[in-house]
Amino acid sequence: MRIDKVTFENLASMAGKFSIDFNNPKIVDRGIFVLSGPTGSGKSTILDAICLAMYNQTPRLEKRNQLHGLISYGQVSYFAEVDFSDKGRKFRARWENNRAHNRPDGNLQNANQFLWELKDDDEKVELASGVSNVHAKITELTGFDFERFTRAMMLAQGKCAEFLLAKDDEKSGLLEQITGTEEYSEIGKCVYELYNDKVNAHAEAQKEVDKLSEKLGVQDPEAIRAAKSEAMEKARELGVKNAALEKQLGHCNKLEETLKEKEKVESQIQAHKDQQSEFESDRKLLDDAEKAEALKLKHLDGLDGKQKELGTQRGDASSCEQLKVDLANKIKLAENACAKARSQLEEAEREQAALGELLKAVRTLDTRIVEAQKVENEAKANVDTAQNAVDTAKQNHANCLKQLELARQESQTIQRWLEENKKYSTLPEGLSTIEKSARDWAGSKEALKDAKKEADQAAEKLEKVVRPALKTAKDKRDAVLAEYGKAKLSVESSVKALAEALGDRSVEGRRNSINGLTVEINSSGACIKALDDQASAVASKIQASEQLTAAESLVESCKVKYDSIHAEVEKQEEVVKVGDAIESLRKYREELKPGSPCPLCGSCEHPGISHDQVLSEDRKVLKELKHKQEVALKAFNEATAKNNQAQGKVDAESAALKRASENAERLLSEFGQAHQDFGVVTKESLEKYQQVCQEKIDSLNKEIKAIDLADASLRSANKALERVSKQLEAAKDALAKADANCQVAEEQAKSATVALSKKQSENAMRVDEFLEVAKPYLGEVDVEVAFASVASLKSVSGEWKSKVEKGKLANQSIATYEGRVGPLSEALQDATANRDKTLEAHGSAVQAKGRLASERKELFEDKVPDVEEANAVKKVKHAKAAQDEALKEHNNLVKDSAALDARIDVLANRIRLLEIDVEELSKLAEAAVVSAGFEGIEACRNALKSQDWLGEKRKLKKSLDEQGVGLAAKLESAKAQFEGARQLAEGLVKEDIETELNRAKADIDALNKEIGKLDEQLASFGEGERELEKLKAACEEARIQKEKWDELNKAIGGANGQNFRDLIQMFTLDNVIECANIRLAELMPRYELVRAESDSKDNLGINVIDTYMDGNERPTTCISGGETFVVSLALALGLSRLDNSNMHVESLFLDEGFGSLDSTTLDMASETFERLRSDGCLIGVISHIESLQELGEVLKVSKIGNTGRSKLEGPGCTYEYSKPAKPKKASRRKKVAEPSGG
Repeated sequence: MRIDKVTFENLASMAGKFSIDFNNPKIVDRGIFVLSGPTGSGKSTILDAICLAMYNQTPRLEKRNQLHGLISYGQVSYFAEVDFSDKGRKFRARWENNRAHNRPDGNLQNANQFLWELKDDDEKVELASGVSNVHAKITELTGFDFERFTRAMMLAQGKCAEFLLAKDDEKSGLLEQITGTEEYSEIGKCVYELYNDKVNAHAEAQKEVDKLSEKLGVQDPEAIRAAKSEAMEKARELGVKNAALEKQLGHCNKLEETLKEKEKVESQIQAHKDQQSEFESDRKLLDDAEKAEALKLKHLDGLDGKQKELGTQRGDASSCEQLKVDLANKIKLAENACAKARSQLEEAEREQAALGELLKAVRTLDTRIVEAQKVENEAKANVDTAQNAVDTAKQNHANCLKQLELARQESQTIQRWLEENKKYSTLPEGLSTIEKSARDWAGSKEALKDAKKEADQAAEKLEKVVRPALKTAKDKRDAVLAEYGKAKLSVESSVKALAEALGDRSVEGRRNSINGLTVEINSSGACIKALDDQASAVASKIQASEQLTAAESLVESCKVKYDSIHAEVEKQEEVVKVGDAIESLRKYREELKPGSPCPLCGSCEHPGISHDQVLSEDRKVLKELKHKQEVALKAFNEATAKNNQAQGKVDAESAALKRASENAERLLSEFGQAHQDFGVVTKESLEKYQQVCQEKIDSLNKEIKAIDLADASLRSANKALERVSKQLEAAKDALAKADANCQVAEEQAKSATVALSKKQSENAMRVDEFLEVAKPYLGEVDVEVAFASVASLKSVSGEWKSKVEKGKLANQSIATYEGRVGPLSEALQDATANRDKTLEAHGSAVQAKGRLASERKELFEDKVPDVEEANAVKKVKHAKAAQDEALKEHNNLVKDSAALDARIDVLANRIRLLEIDVEELSKLAEAAVVSAGFEGIEACRNALKSQDWLGEKRKLKKSLDEQGVGLAAKLESAKAQFEGARQLAEGLVKEDIETELNRAKADIDALNKEIGKLDEQLASFGEGERELEKLKAACEEARIQKEKWDELNKAIGGANGQNFRDLIQMFTLDNVIECANIRLAELMPRYELVRAESDSKDNLGINVIDTYMDGNERPTTCISGGETFVVSLALALGLSRLDNSNMHVESLFLDEGFGSLDSTTLDMASETFERLRSDGCLIGVISHIESLQELGEVLKVSKIGNTGRSKLEGPGCTYEYSKPAKPKKASRRKKVAEPSGG
C-alpha cells in the first residue's frame, strides 16, 4: 500500500486547510522527505490525520473518546482525507466531524467516515460508510488493520521499542496482529475437535457391530427355507387348477361377447343401406354437375373471355372518339394562350427599361444616407463615453467621502472599547501558563473517569455477564439432559412404527407384484397401440383415395385449359402472319404522298399507314399467349406428376393397412390365448384392464412409501439421539469454562478498584495545581468554573490584540481617504464639460441625416432598389416562361391528336377479329353441350354446382362405397369368431366355473401371504448379515482414521490451539529477525539478533550477539538507550518488510527519537534510508535534527508567532488560512466543551 496524498483541516495547531501531495515530482524523484519543525509545531499531527482518515484513531490517542484533543480551538468543522493506492487500485478515505449548531462552543458530534474507489474518469464509487464499516473494508482490501498499519508503515513515537521490550506472551499477540497468523490457533483447535470426533465415531461404530451380532444369533434360516418350499409346492398345484378354470370361464365370456359383436355389425349394415337409398337423388345431380364442369373448362370459359374482351375493345373505341373531339377544343384554346403570352412579354420589357433610369438616382441618395448614419453613430458613442465618465467620477467622489466617514467611526469605536477593557492589557503574557495547567487537570480528569469506568465495567461484567453465564450454562446442561431422554423414547417409538408398517409381507414381495402388473399393462398397451395403428391406417387410405380423385380432376382441368390456349395461339399466329405481309409493303407506303393516289390500289388513304403500332401490339399478344401456353403445359405436367404420386400413396397406404390389420390380429390372438377368461378383446376392455392393474400398483406403492417413511423416521430419531449426546458433552464443557471465567472476572474487579483509588489521588493533586495558577486572574472559584473561564480569557486576549491592530488600520485609512477627496472633485468638473460638447455634435449629425432621408422618400418612397429591380427582371422572366409553356402545350396537343387517330384504327381492326372469334366459339360450345345431353348452353350453366357442394358430395359418395366394403368384411369376421367361441364353450356352465375359481383363488392368496412372511424373514436375516459386514468395515475405517488424527493432534492439536500457534510464532519471529539483521548490519554492524534458546514451546525472547566481544550473546535489556533505539528501528524495518502476500508496503513513516543517536549512527541510518528508497519505497522521516534534512525534500512545519497555530511549506504542500468562528456574546461565560489541542 502507498500513501499518495493527505488533506486535513483544523486539527490541533494546524488550523486551516492543509494538503501534502506525496506524488509531487520532487518528492518522488528523491524518494525520501523530511518533515521538520520545532517541538510542538504539529509534525505528528500530520501522521494523526492519516490514521484518523483511515481508522478513526491515532497512535498517540489510543482511546477514541480522547480525539477531542486533536481539535483546533475556535473552529466548528474538522476533517482528514487520505488518497492511497494498493494492488493497482486507487482509494480515498475521509473522516469528518463538527460542533453542534456550527458554533465553536457547541458540543462535538459523532464522527463519520467514508471510503471511495477512484476511477480513471474522475468518478468516485462509494465502497463503505460509517466508522466500523470503513475500518473493516480497508482491512479487507489491503490486509492492514490499525495495529498492522502502525507497526509496518507508520512507526509513531514510542512504538519502535515496544516490540523489542515486550514480554513473550505480549510479543506473540503483537506478531499475530501484525502478520495475520491468528488463523493457526483456529487450525490447532479444529485439529483437536476433529480428533475427538474420530474417537467418538469409532466408539459408536463398535457399539453398532456388537448390537447387530447379538440380534442375528437367535434366528434359524434353514427352517424358514423348508417351510417356504412346502408352501410354494401347494401354491403351484392350485395355480395349475386355477389356470384351467380361468380358461373355461374365458370360453364362456368369449361366446357372449362374439354374439353381441355379430348383432352389432348386422345393425350397422342395415343403417348403411338406408344411407345409400337417401343418396340416390344427389348422385344424379353430381353426375350432371361433373359433366357441366368439364364443358365449362373446355368451351364456356373461353367463350365468356372472348365476349368480355370484345365489350372492352368497343368501350375503348367509343372513349377514343370522344377524346378526339376534346383535343380539337384544347388546340384552339392553346393557340389563344400563345398570343396572350406574347403580348405580356412585350409589356414587361418596356417597364424594365423605365425603372433602370430611376434606380440610378435612388442609389446615389442611399450612399449619402449611410455616410450620415456613420457620423451620427460616432457622435452618439462619444456622448455615451462622456456620460459614463461623469457617472464614474460622481461615484468615486461619493465612495471616497463614505469610506472616510466609516474609517472615522470605526476608529472612535475601537478607542472606546480599548478604554472600557483596559484591565485585559496584560492577559496574553500569563495565558499560556493557565492553559497548560488546565490541560493537565483535564487529562487527569479523563484518566480518573476512565479508571472509574473500568472499575464499574469489571463489576458489571461480573454481576451481569459472568455469573449469569454460569447460571445459563447449568440450566442448559439440565435442559439437554431432558432432551436426551426424549430422544431415546423417540427411537423406541420409531422401531415399533416400522414393524407395524411392514406387516406380514416384505417390501421385495410387494415390488415383485408391481413388476408383474407392469408387464400386464405393457402387454395390453401393445394391443391398444395395434388397434390405433389399424384405425389410423384406414383413415390414411381414405385420405389418399380422396387425394387421388382430386388429382385426376386437376389433370383433366389442366388438359382442357391447355387445349383452349393452344387454339388461341394458332389464331394469333395467323393474325401476325397477315401483319407481317402488310409490313412487307412498307416501301410503297413511304413513297405514297398525301392526297395522291396509291400506284397499286389507287386509294388516297392507304389502310396500312398506321399499321406499325397495330402489328407491334399483335406480336405482344402472341408472346403473352405463348407464355400462357407454356405455363398451362407446365401445370398439366405437374398435375400428372401429382396424380402419379397420389396413386403411389394409395398403393402404399393399402399395404400399410394390410400390415396393421395382420399385426393387430396377431397381438389380439396372443393376448386372448394368455387371458382366456378375458372375453372379447376390444380397445375399451383393454383400457379398463389397464386401469385395474394401475390401481393395484398405486396401492402397493402407497404401502412401500409408508414403510420407507417409518424407516426414515427411525434413522432420523437415531441421528437426533446422537446429536443430543454431543450437545450434552458440549454443555458439560461449557459449564466448566463458565466457572473458570467467573473466577478470572472476580480477580479483574479487585484490580480495577485499586487502580481507581490511585487515579483519585492524582486528580486531587492536579486540581490544587490548577487553582493555584489561575487564582491571580480568576480569584477564588470552583475548578469547573476556572476551567470554563480559561477559554473565555483566551478569547478576550485574542480580541484585545485584534482591536489594537484594527485601530491602526483605521487611522491609516482616514489619512488615505482625506488625500483623495480634492483630486476626485476636479475630475468630476472636467468630465461634465466634455459631455456637453459631445451632445452638441450629436444633434448636428441627426439633422443632416434627416434632410437626406426626406429627399429620398419623395423620390422613391420606402422601396428597396435591389428588390424592385429583381422584381422587374423576374416579371420579364416569368412572361418568357409563360410564352414557352403555351407553345409547348400547343405542340403536345397536336402530337396527341395524331396518336389518337392511330389508336382508333387499331381498335377497329381488333373489334372485327374478336367478332369473328366469338361467333366461331359460340357454335363449338353449342354443339358440345348438346352432344353431352343438355338442351343448350343455358341448361348446361344451370347444372353447374359450387366447388364446396361438389367436394362434399364426392366425399360422401366415396365414404358410403368404402363403408359398404368394410362392413361386409367385418360381418364375416364376427361370424367366424362367434362360431369358434361356440365350439369352445360347448358343455360348460359359467356359474359352476366361477364358484370353483373363487375357492381356488382364496386358497392361493392364503398361501401367498404365508410365503411373503417367510420371504421377509429370510430377507431380514440376509440384510442383517450384509449390514453387519458393512458395520465391521466402517468400524475398521473409523479406527484407522482415529489413529491418523491421533498423530496430528499430538503434533499441533490442542483445546485452545496454543501448540500450533506457538510453533508458527517462533517461525514468524525467525523471519522478522532475519529481515531485521539485514538493516542492523547497515545501521550498527557490531550487533546481530537471535531468538533466545529455551526449553519452553512458546519461546519468543530476543538476544543480541556482540561481535566486538567474541560473539558474546546477551539479552537486549543489557544494551544502552541509543543502541536500543537502533535495534528497535531495525526490528521495525524488519516487521515492515516481513513477507505477507496480502500486504504490500510502499510507504514508510518514521516518527522516532533520532536525537538519542550519535553522528556516526545517524549517518548509518541515513544510508539505510537511501537503500530503502532504492527499493521503491517512499520514506518519510519526522525529526527536528538538521543533519537529517539532507536526506531528501524538506517539508517544514513552523509556528505562526504566539498564536498557537502552525503553517506548512514545501514541495507538494498547500495551506489555506481558516479564520476562527466567534461565539455569541451571550455565551461568553459558558463552559467550553473541550480544550484545544496542541
